[in-house]
Amino acid sequence: MAAPKRVVIVGGGVAGSLLVKLLEDVADVTLIDPKDYFEVPYSSLRCLVEPSFAERSVITHSSYMKKSRLLMGSATDATRTEVTTDTGIKVPYEFLVICTGSEYLGPNSRVDRLDRYQKANRKLVESQGLLIIGGGPVGVELAGEIVSDFPTKKGEASTSITVQSHSSTSDL
Repeated sequence: MAAPKRVVIVGGGVAGSLLVKLLEDVADVTLIDPKDYFEVPYSSLRCLVEPSFAERSVITHSSYMKKSRLLMGSATDATRTEVTTDTGIKVPYEFLVICTGSEYLGPNSRVDRLDRYQKANRKLVESQGLLIIGGGPVGVELAGEIVSDFPTKKGEASTSITVQSHSSTSDL
């Protein structure tokens, strides 16, 4: 029987975490991620108003990775055969998957992430009123989450709309 292929996955968000879970039974998988956890991204607004929800949506990588390895850090270089991390570790591979998504500026540990949700919730609970700037999908969802859990909170929403006139309807 041939040795399992070595797969390096860079990024532990939705795509990277799913690939780890799908591949770890058939490949030798290493996940490189600066965080020790995966966070369900679309749950973050619910976590602000109900921090206990974050306990279920901020998941340590080790809790779902049964056979794979986690290297906490960032990939800084890649050749055709290996990835180098910011700590200088070289990780060989046959397959490299880049799942870095957007830049993440939050905490690297689950404990710190859960603490941030607690602090944000305390500010929400203690506030007299709220102003949500922006009426796009995130602003509307946040307003709905707040009204759902804090129906007596007073608040305002503000949206800036830019209107441009066109000389011809063919431009529309």
